[in-house]
Amino acid sequence: MLNIVIIGSGNMAHYLCKNLHEKVNIAAIIGRNTTTSSFLANKYQSVSYSDISAIPDHIDAIIIAVNDDAIAEIVKLLPSGNFDVIHTSGIYNDDKLNCIWPIASINPKTIETLIDANIVVTLAENNQVTEAIARLISKNIYKLNIEQKNSAHLLATIGNNFTNHIMTICFDLSQQMNVPIEMMYPLYRQVTLNLDNNISPSILQTGAARRDDVQTMHQHLTLLENQELKTFYEMMSNLINSYHNKKKGA
Repeated sequence: MLNIVIIGSGNMAHYLCKNLHEKVNIAAIIGRNTTTSSFLANKYQSVSYSDISAIPDHIDAIIIAVNDDAIAEIVKLLPSGNFDVIHTSGIYNDDKLNCIWPIASINPKTIETLIDANIVVTLAENNQVTEAIARLISKNIYKLNIEQKNSAHLLATIGNNFTNHIMTICFDLSQQMNVPIEMMYPLYRQVTLNLDNNISPSILQTGAARRDDVQTMHQHLTLLENQELKTFYEMMSNLINSYHNKKKGA
């Protein structure tokens, strides 16, 4: 059984512990937040420390599950040894480090239910066990180079983070306008169902911007009181209209 150390005690560390604790020996969890690191250690039969110098001997991998801006400083503090060093960031770049990046929105509500997420793996020269660890987490592995991983992270940000915020806007507007948001759920779900059926979103694009219905778009704008939302509506409408006009002329 592999011996690993996890540095960090936030959502990503929790996700890793949940998916690995029955398949590897989590030799230690190291985190500045002693409350959360102790919680994870107790829950997943490990021990917790607050100092990197406490990393035990005879380990196979160290997984750094912290904010992107803290990775470089942690790497400087690591002891030398014959083990894989793995970070979990979709956008951090260091060709001397391995990466295991789950393409998922990991938060307290999804940690317990997220199974077999698609995982991007990038490998450094020292990569004895990184891919093996990734395959213990999920069977859906994509081996990419750093440039491909960065592009994948951009796609994830636009397709997930931006889309989620658009849903947030819809929820807020539904409350302001006294419209039950649940009646929109089947329509919203249809977007992901179409992807599951391998149907290109561009083929299915409908709406006022797609058909250049200026009157409807103007009416929508009169319903929006927030100037930022008006600007957003106009920007998205212009993008949709421009995209499909170019396709039409091609």
